Amino acid sequence: MPASAAAASAATASAAAATSAAVSAAVSAATAGLADAADADFVAVHRCRFVQYTPTAIVSMAFSPLPSPTPSASPAAATTDALMRHLAVARANGDIELWNPRGQGWFLERTIPGSPSVPIESVVWVRQPIVEDPDSDQEDEAEEDKDEQMADLAEDDDAQNDMDVDADADQSQKSAASKQQTPSKKQQQQQQHKKHKKPLKRDGPLRLFAAGLTGQIIEHDLSSHLPIHETDSFGGPIWCMAANHANTLLAVGCEDGYVRIFRIMPDGPLEFLSTVEKQATRVMSLAWHPTDKFLVVGSAKGTIRKISVATGKSIHRMTLDTVRGEDTIVWDIKVLRSLSGTGPATETIVAADSLGYVTFWDWNTATLRKRVKAHGADVLCLAANAAGTRVFSSGVDRKIVEITLTDVSATHHYHSSNSNSSHGASAASPAAGKRAPASRMTWVVSGQKRYHTHDVRALLYLEDRPFDTLVSGGVDTSIIFSSPTAEFYRMKQQRMPYFPHRSLISVAKSARLLLSRFDDHVDIWRLGTVAQSELQTPANLQDQQRLSHTPHKQIISIKFSGRTNLCASAISDDGRWVALSDLHTVKLYCIALNAETEQPVVKRAKNFPASVPGAHSLTFSPDARRLIIAGTDARVRVVDLGEDGVANSTMQVIAVFDHHATGTTVSSTLSSLQSGSAPPSADSYRHPHQQHGHQRAFVSSLSVSTDGLWLATGDVLNRIHVYNMDTLKLHATLPTFRSLHTCMTFHPTEPTLIVPCMNNEFYLYNVDAMRLTDWSRTHSHRLPLRFVQRHEAIMGVTVNPAHPHLLSLWGQSYICTFDLLRPLGPRDAVLLDMERKRAHQVAPRVPALVSSLVSSLVSSLMPAPAPAPRSASGAKPAKVRLSRRKSRALDMSLKAQAQALAQVEQTAKAKALALVMAPSAPDADAADADAGAGAGTGASAMDGVVFDEPDDVKPKSLSTRNKTVTYSEGTTMDHRYQAIMFAGFVGTDMVVVERPVLHVLAALPQAFYKHKYGT
Repeated sequence: MPASAAAASAATASAAAATSAAVSAAVSAATAGLADAADADFVAVHRCRFVQYTPTAIVSMAFSPLPSPTPSASPAAATTDALMRHLAVARANGDIELWNPRGQGWFLERTIPGSPSVPIESVVWVRQPIVEDPDSDQEDEAEEDKDEQMADLAEDDDAQNDMDVDADADQSQKSAASKQQTPSKKQQQQQQHKKHKKPLKRDGPLRLFAAGLTGQIIEHDLSSHLPIHETDSFGGPIWCMAANHANTLLAVGCEDGYVRIFRIMPDGPLEFLSTVEKQATRVMSLAWHPTDKFLVVGSAKGTIRKISVATGKSIHRMTLDTVRGEDTIVWDIKVLRSLSGTGPATETIVAADSLGYVTFWDWNTATLRKRVKAHGADVLCLAANAAGTRVFSSGVDRKIVEITLTDVSATHHYHSSNSNSSHGASAASPAAGKRAPASRMTWVVSGQKRYHTHDVRALLYLEDRPFDTLVSGGVDTSIIFSSPTAEFYRMKQQRMPYFPHRSLISVAKSARLLLSRFDDHVDIWRLGTVAQSELQTPANLQDQQRLSHTPHKQIISIKFSGRTNLCASAISDDGRWVALSDLHTVKLYCIALNAETEQPVVKRAKNFPASVPGAHSLTFSPDARRLIIAGTDARVRVVDLGEDGVANSTMQVIAVFDHHATGTTVSSTLSSLQSGSAPPSADSYRHPHQQHGHQRAFVSSLSVSTDGLWLATGDVLNRIHVYNMDTLKLHATLPTFRSLHTCMTFHPTEPTLIVPCMNNEFYLYNVDAMRLTDWSRTHSHRLPLRFVQRHEAIMGVTVNPAHPHLLSLWGQSYICTFDLLRPLGPRDAVLLDMERKRAHQVAPRVPALVSSLVSSLVSSLMPAPAPAPRSASGAKPAKVRLSRRKSRALDMSLKAQAQALAQVEQTAKAKALALVMAPSAPDADAADADAGAGAGTGASAMDGVVFDEPDDVKPKSLSTRNKTVTYSEGTTMDHRYQAIMFAGFVGTDMVVVERPVLHVLAALPQAFYKHKYGT
């Protein structure tokens, strides 16, 4: 190889090596510069996954009936009535959950605690109409009293005139008798009006019945959650229960094979009415005919009977297929009435059995119409639409199958000799050679989905406006709402949290303790602490870096012996007191350290007032001297625990607030508070959805301010009151917000109450000024749509004491932080996730960083030319002529350096832009914005700052090119934490309690699996 070529190659190689080193240095410099700008502030987060909470299986579900339709009701009013309903979900541990649909999604409004010793198999809602006698109308009674008074006065005047005139006594008696026999004209009109006046009907209150393996039918009070009536079936365990369509009768299927019918009394316990014909074994399912004159009963021996309610005798008996050595169980049964276009209504019995079949039987003849092999194992539940044309089934194999009544018309050829046949009669033209369709309706599998991981035990179809939702639940403990069902294959699922929306976690901030509540006990953990060495150099920390810390440690577990599962718990801020409650009893425990072993010792407070009933909510004052109890009687009690802080201290109830029990309080409207005016002095509160008078309501929320001066209470009728803890009197009543509040808490440094609602709006209420804050009046009704339109309900709110202007609202899968000092931007702004915010804060510095980086690289890669050699006399050297070959080699070297510089500049820009514009994978909001932006022409924009980026290094997931995307400056969305049970601050450290879905599924029994060949 010639020397010139070798020199050129060496120059090119050295240039390439220098380029590689320069690129590495560029990347390091850019990353360090951006990291220094982003990591100026950080928060230590305790990601706690030691809470081993596992919910129990879902066994039954029921949706409350619609109120009676009003002839003059508008479609909007009908939608409002539909949203006033509740979904009852019974679980295997005896709890009954009541879900509220009035919001962007479904919210677990309350839980009626049960007991594992009282398992539930069925829940039923009843709404009885109340018939009022028109004669008892107050206006008519007033008119009658007035007429009687006038008649008495007239009779007195007549008597006085008779005495003055001294008329004949016999004649006066005859005239009086004639007056009594002949009614006046007005009396005749009143009698005619009463004769034609119809009885008045109005909807009665909702009533909830539950039955199970104890053989008891229990009616629960929806306010106190206590059982108000218990009726024994006298037939052993109850396996199924159903109310008739008129909500007057309740039928239960018992272990002894009898179906017992009870009359639902308007204001009392159930009244036994009759029994129907005994089955060979236990009754597993039953359903009422639409006319309420017949019952259809399924047994554990593979038989279905149609029974007359009047006689109690079987009319028809249907038998299912059996497998040798096994009994076929009829798990669920429905009665459908399908309306055809021309003919009469067709009635069908649908049964789900243990062989995996869904069978359809003719109502009149009790013959099998269709048998559909829809599942590979037991079919446990059915659901159907009101028109009787769609049936949904599910069971052990986890599939949800749609079966549709379909017209499978066949084409037949008709001849002239066949014109008298049924086919010829139905043809449009009976002429020879004509073809006409023969209508034939049959049931066909039209779709199937698999959302659950374990058996599906309950299925509901809510086709009322505005739902159109299929609700399913089972052994995997989760409730799934699938919609829209009108397009089965396009249904989207919304999975509810595995745990209650109201947190099971309490934190003692001063003692750094965490309490987790279970059905029959509580566990108390001591939080770890971050090593001091990590806090000395915060600038060197990376995002999501694991810090050195002392581990979390469980210090004690308190077992609770009660009649029901635990429904409330609290721990004091200093960790000395723990309060637990079921529906009947509140128990207070004192925790002290043993001086010798330094182990915690638990003692129950014996002097706790025995008059205090069970509680729905509990909380302590910050100084741990008072316990606030929201009782089952809707009264809020304040208990003084004494100043000693020991178990044998003298304790007494010092205040009782009954505003949630009576409903009488100071009221104000939202419009008046937004305008800044003070609330009226006194008024009678009336909830907008309240029907009759004042109601006693379940108190769901309690919160005490940091200084212990204010107490806020809220109930499920959205009544929120604030009390002064010094004077122990009512201070203010918040406005009636448009949506039910989900939780509330006081700001740690200001007298401000933060109230999130089901529609994902939140309000800031200044307690001192008794009005909404300026920020809330301006922004609460115009929060970013990408946050407001989320289907997840807000489960909690917390504030960082080190940054009081940052409010963090959290749900099952997100933590959204609002900066009250920054503008929210337009309502359609894209929410910044943590990575986007980190890059967004340093975006203005990127052009300067890139420019300085490139200039430094150019100076380092372009060495100064070597000085030309001079002669001994100092004269300028003569020009050196290069050969063509040497000149070409030098040109190649210069081109290599130019290409290296271009590559350095290109790569530096690309790496900086990739760091700034890198999207977060789980950021659904940004993904939606990116999906609608479309393709661009080689430029990406961020808040108006446009960067040119090379095509070969553009992030594939970034499609917001040539479009200015507006990000909300004051909102940050974080999706890094999943299945959040609790989020809050202990000092300046954030505590996030997670319960991953895989951990829950690992604790469940093994799911059904059927091996298939080739898999």
